[in-house]
Amino acid sequence: MSTRTEKNQDISKQIFSVIERNLDMNSKKTFRIPFNQLGVPADEVFPASRRNDWNEFCERKHINVRVSRTKGFLRIKRVSESQQDVQAHKQPVATFNVDKNFYYVPEESDVLQKGIIAGLNILVYGPAGTGKSTLLRKILEKNVGAWEFMNLNGETSVDDFVGVYELVGGETILRKGILPQCMESGTPLIIDELDAASPEVLFILQGVLEGNPLRLKNGEQVHPASGFAIYATANTIGRGDDTTLYQGTNVLNEAFMDRFGMVLDLWYMPKPHEIEVVCRKTGMHKAISEKIVTVASLARDAMKSGKLYSTFSTRKCLSWASLMMQNVGFEDAFKLTCTNKVAPADRVTLAELYQRATGKTIRVD
Repeated sequence: MSTRTEKNQDISKQIFSVIERNLDMNSKKTFRIPFNQLGVPADEVFPASRRNDWNEFCERKHINVRVSRTKGFLRIKRVSESQQDVQAHKQPVATFNVDKNFYYVPEESDVLQKGIIAGLNILVYGPAGTGKSTLLRKILEKNVGAWEFMNLNGETSVDDFVGVYELVGGETILRKGILPQCMESGTPLIIDELDAASPEVLFILQGVLEGNPLRLKNGEQVHPASGFAIYATANTIGRGDDTTLYQGTNVLNEAFMDRFGMVLDLWYMPKPHEIEVVCRKTGMHKAISEKIVTVASLARDAMKSGKLYSTFSTRKCLSWASLMMQNVGFEDAFKLTCTNKVAPADRVTLAELYQRATGKTIRVD
């Protein structure tokens, strides 16, 4: 048995003994246990690698556990055996708090959650600013709790992923990269901008996506532990960029793409929901938020038809509204957060769309 596994078991025993003592001392149906009573660091309370231990413990004790990281406590609820049997088919026994301030796109969120629970490797692709990475993080927080994140660029090397030799105290040791660390601990890995990866990195990932062990430079083989999966985001579907919007992206070959159990195309959220998000996130009045999102919707339609060569993300909508909340005028905020970021030809197009949405002309020269 590895040292890491022994440590995980010791931590689980310690946490479960605290819960058992509280169950014996507390007759209430529902009660809370602060993290500081558990005697372990907050990030060790419920890592993905111990999810099965938690579910077995909860089933044995006939309880449900809800983990609130933001408030730092466990919520324990006693349930009957019949209740637990029914609930076990609906969701994990131990679950995490849901961010009520985040908008979960209904259909896409449901499909993505099912894929994560099924343990599939998943690729989410779509235009910039649709919330691909954020949606993945939020659903993982809700269902798993622990995850690691790595952003790729053209300079990301195999050493960054797998590991590199270092001289420590006169001794050469292999410092493992993020990939083998996640595989050993059973922690999901989110890879951002997958289509910016070099071919060398992609070939390493291809074997891991297939479920094969990873061979390190020292000959050690790392096998994926339960709970490990790869969740990737990209702006393209792996065929390169023919729009000039995402220069630097690479082609992902068919064999590599086939290793993903699920591929999700994520577009911008429906207009009424985007208006709600702008209002909620910035405090902007609904009527103004509606005008901002209308300009964004027109811009996206123009991009689809080839009349505009830049995206109009939800992020731009939020920046526009946030600047207005700092007493910057509607038109000036639009220029500072939107038109100043694009080429001259696109500025003219955006000005026309602005006029269609607001009925007012704007100079962008």
